[in-house]
Amino acid sequence: MIKLLPNKKIAVFLLATKKEFEVGLVNQCIEAYLNKIPSAKYCIDFFIFFNQLHDEYESLNKFSFHHNVNSLIIHSYDYSLAEDVYVRTSREINSNVHAAKHPLGGSGGANLLFFESIFSLFNQKHENFLLIECDSRPIKDYWFDSLLNNIKDLQFLIFGSSYKGQQDLPLYESWTGHLNGIAIYKNSLHTNNLLQFAKKFIQSAVKNNINKFISFDVGIWLSAQTLTWKKYLKNNDINFNFLIDSEVISNYSLYADINLSESEILKRNPKTIILHQKWN
Repeated sequence: MIKLLPNKKIAVFLLATKKEFEVGLVNQCIEAYLNKIPSAKYCIDFFIFFNQLHDEYESLNKFSFHHNVNSLIIHSYDYSLAEDVYVRTSREINSNVHAAKHPLGGSGGANLLFFESIFSLFNQKHENFLLIECDSRPIKDYWFDSLLNNIKDLQFLIFGSSYKGQQDLPLYESWTGHLNGIAIYKNSLHTNNLLQFAKKFIQSAVKNNINKFISFDVGIWLSAQTLTWKKYLKNNDINFNFLIDSEVISNYSLYADINLSESEILKRNPKTIILHQKWN
């Protein structure tokens, strides 16, 4: 067997909940990424971040023995009920005292998990981080090698996917066209600053009752359209397309797309490598 080399170009990180672990979705997700051959050359660093503690997370260490896994690091936060909230409607937020007060709004738990996790990853030596979630999977072998090839020599801060499914989105909503959170994030000061700004943007919208239902990926998109961020781009001579809507990550995450087969998706988006589709 060819000796595989550790790779610092891309690390993979999974954001998951204790509930997803308990019902087996975390296992299914990791198996999906390892059952498709990840790479012919490299072994990969995987990070898993959970919202709450659980005694059985160590069972996931079995995946560290896969020949394409260089390391598997599990970190679990101990979010309180007040921190770990997720509601979608005004009625829900008004009936949930914790959601009503969460500085990151109705999606506060998921937003907190994302921001805390990726800010901690920026201290790592990897050049990029691929965020995956339990409803994502690779649909082609050598997916890691393909991702490496697609971002080679490419300038970006986030390399992801807008919605590519079959449901019509409202043309004039501010969030239409945003990049989904499942994406590759460049480990750079500019990406860090963008995400810090997005977090503050969400907090301000919630505090001032402008919008209490902004997920982190929509917050990144909306904050990137502001005059403040455009001034930042100008002051830092960032003249490249920093938010890339790629062809190799395909977002089919709405329930309207749940019955689309992989072959149908590949007809629509033949370059798809990573698919975000509710499948479990």
